[in-house]
Amino acid sequence: MKSEVIVNEGLRTKKRSLQRSLKKFTADLSRREYSILTDSSLHILGHADMFRALVMSLEKYDSSLKNLVINSCYRLNEKCPIVVPAYLHVLNEILYDQTKVQRYDKLFAGLRPRRVPYEEAEEQWNSSVSDNDFLVSTDVLSIAMKEAGALGNVSIRKSKVFQGLKTQEGIRVSCGLNKFFESSINEIELTNAIIIVIDGVILEVGEIHHLLQHAYETKQAVVLFATGYSDDVSNTLLVNWQNNNTKILPFKIQDSLSNINEIKDICEISGIMPVCKDTGLLISGIDFFEQRRMTVNYSIKSGDCFLKINRDDFMRVNALKHRVQQKLHNETVSDVRDLLEKRISKLSSRRVVLYLDFEDSDQGIIEERAASFFQFMTQCARQGVLTVPSAVKECSFFLPDFLPAVDFTTAVEMAIADARSIGNIRAIIKLDR
Repeated sequence: MKSEVIVNEGLRTKKRSLQRSLKKFTADLSRREYSILTDSSLHILGHADMFRALVMSLEKYDSSLKNLVINSCYRLNEKCPIVVPAYLHVLNEILYDQTKVQRYDKLFAGLRPRRVPYEEAEEQWNSSVSDNDFLVSTDVLSIAMKEAGALGNVSIRKSKVFQGLKTQEGIRVSCGLNKFFESSINEIELTNAIIIVIDGVILEVGEIHHLLQHAYETKQAVVLFATGYSDDVSNTLLVNWQNNNTKILPFKIQDSLSNINEIKDICEISGIMPVCKDTGLLISGIDFFEQRRMTVNYSIKSGDCFLKINRDDFMRVNALKHRVQQKLHNETVSDVRDLLEKRISKLSSRRVVLYLDFEDSDQGIIEERAASFFQFMTQCARQGVLTVPSAVKECSFFLPDFLPAVDFTTAVEMAIADARSIGNIRAIIKLDR
């Protein structure tokens, strides 16, 4: 193993090379000189694709200094891609002239975030970031975003036959229909159904005798969630269902790491207590007349089960979603972050699917560009906005007149911190294995 220590003039050369590379990159991007070739066509990369273009640009730059820049841009790109140009401009300016640190330290002095109407934020996007190569009309994305609402999400799928929106209401539950019922039900909606959650396996029919009796006498629809059912219990429920004696629909909570909080989430969303040892609650102790009722949709084709919520549930769902987002913000382990992101996705009360006609090779870039629009609009609504000072606006005419307040200040602060870190580096040790 050989090692090389870069100091003095060699180090200064590396730093100047990084500064020149970043300056050339931002200038070339503004002149629309970056592109990506897919199977179907050549796509010009704009500011909505800045992180992708940056990685391509610095691919041949062999200094470890670039890792600091790419890591910061990655973090900003996750929050709001359009603040990345501001970060790169401030970083480049300070690397060129360290005395400009004071200028950017005071950049937001006297500025206060303000709220802007949705239409004004959309107009800013259309007049600056969006371009003819965006592939997806922002009018279409805007319609999908408004349809989804505050607690919904939007996904994009390919379709050669149908282009438009499809909406699915409700919180998705990760469960499967009891296998005994699979041949009897294709698609069903139970309205005003009692929700019962059991944290455990139902082994004996006697455990649900109280429930069977109530369902038979009242013909009340019941949706049962449990971690498992014995064959005897499953067969009893199926025979009563087929003979129209009861309307009890059993679902099995999938036993996997990604569903570790599923029972807890169902109970919190529906405002009920689970039947389990921890609560001490038994099925025989439930007052079915007081038990929470909801509308439940299930399709065996998609394998999705949805709990429809009403206005009274919004605050509970929003509070739960906020807590999970806080955990995600504080988590550093990538596997745990993936689980939390999937959990947040399931807590969306409305799913809007936007069907578009595109080639398979275009899907990644279309989803990235759509996400950049959604993030910009969402962060403007959450954080308020700050007007982009002329000192930053000069970096590109593609920048909007305002940016999300928190993300914008974070980008500038990260640029100042990274410029100082690069300036304080006194040696680079290269190890060749």
